[in-house]
Amino acid sequence: MFHKVRVAVMDKTNGDQVPWTEDGIQRRQRFQFGGETRVASSQQVALPVPARQSEAAEAWDRTKETTNIDTLEAFIRRFGGTYYGELAKVRLAELRESAAAKKKGELHQKVQSLAEKHRLPVPEMPEFEIDVPAPDVPAPLRRFVGVWVDETGSARKARSSLLIVTRVEKDGSAFGYYVYGPPGIQSFDQNPASLHRIVGRIKGDTLSFSGGTATYKYTLIAGNHIRLDYSNAKGQSMSVVFDPVWSVVEPERAAAH
Repeated sequence: MFHKVRVAVMDKTNGDQVPWTEDGIQRRQRFQFGGETRVASSQQVALPVPARQSEAAEAWDRTKETTNIDTLEAFIRRFGGTYYGELAKVRLAELRESAAAKKKGELHQKVQSLAEKHRLPVPEMPEFEIDVPAPDVPAPLRRFVGVWVDETGSARKARSSLLIVTRVEKDGSAFGYYVYGPPGIQSFDQNPASLHRIVGRIKGDTLSFSGGTATYKYTLIAGNHIRLDYSNAKGQSMSVVFDPVWSVVEPERAAAH
């Protein structure tokens, strides 16, 4: 009985608690709680740790140092109900968090390089956070979370621009930044480089928002490019294609495959 209790406690606490016994009883007679007297065998019978737990322990010893997410996911599918399955879930969460931080750092560096190249102001790192859309945000809206750049400003003797969409919601609301560099001789105005927070609305393939007397319409086109159609109260207009820098659907598609 004591052996069964010891094994059960070890299993229940994942080995953190190991009960022990100390026998100091001086009675020489056999003891029983009641019923028929049974003579115990002098041979001690070892009750093994449940086979599944033992198998999980051996598998985890070979898996615990892996950095492969697929391997950990397979381990969790096989041993998810064990103590080692819980360890695998923690390890998986750590790897995913590390991968996300690495991607975020790479994106910030890429945006910073574009900003330096085209003299674009960009939001400070603590503010420049892109949110992964909630699961209930439809796929057509998720496509707009990302960063796009128009690097043709110098060739057009105008400005270079950056579009950063940091968040979308299921009702089509979109939030982010519109960034533009120093003016060129063909720019509509000679205002200095600046950035502005945007609150827009997505309908179909187009994100629209207004700034002052100007209207901006960003439409997703082939190759994940975005076409900007700009117009203002003075009757001035232009159409420019922005190249994709990064979008949230890229890692989501990769994860799906």
